[in-house]
Amino acid sequence: MSKVILDVNNLSKKFKNFTAVDNISFQLHSGEILGFLGPNGAGKTTTIKMITGLVKSNSGSITINGYDINKDFEDAMSNVGAIVETPHLYENMTGYENIKFFSNLCKNATKEHIEECIKLSGLKNRLNDKVKNYSLGMKQRLGLTIALLNNPKLLILDEPTNGLDPIGIKVLREFLKDLAHNKNLSILVSSHILTEMELLCDKVLIITNGKMRCIKSMEEINKTSSLEEVFIQVAGEDNVI
Repeated sequence: MSKVILDVNNLSKKFKNFTAVDNISFQLHSGEILGFLGPNGAGKTTTIKMITGLVKSNSGSITINGYDINKDFEDAMSNVGAIVETPHLYENMTGYENIKFFSNLCKNATKEHIEECIKLSGLKNRLNDKVKNYSLGMKQRLGLTIALLNNPKLLILDEPTNGLDPIGIKVLREFLKDLAHNKNLSILVSSHILTEMELLCDKVLIITNGKMRCIKSMEEINKTSSLEEVFIQVAGEDNVI
């Protein structure tokens, strides 16, 4: 069986009297794409921020490639590449200048690995253009390239298709599937767009009101129903977007 890269166990987060995430547990294996599904406000972004160390949990544990983030934070985060909400890019710098700047912050960014990331991005012919002239899809791919510079075991993406047109979504989907299935990268991707997650993911986790409702493989779902039908069954028809 493939290695467990992300292990989330009994994770909870409260903001004053509001429980944003309520005792969720799941695992993500190497080379696997897990869709983190739920309506807006379900707790997806809060969970991702806890996994990436941006928000501290009230209880539970998070282990990344064997490192507990509360005990070995730097070692755990050295295995993570992430885009939470939108890529943070320097608009007045070129694509290449952005890559060069961020690569200097990464321990594992060898010249050969940087070239591989650039090749994967499909942006090689546009790297000398300023980022402010990039389309939203190109910015997303540049952000992904930068997230991969540290040669992570785990890639975390929060609503990565927001604002993309159908062609941009398809390009991103193929890019992510190649990373997972050919490069053995583990990917956690949050979304509320069921049709896209159905095409992208190996398995899905559904969360509503901070609670995990189910986790199933797409192979299992497709044998008897559709992702939309499963979502309606476990989350309620009013939550379908």
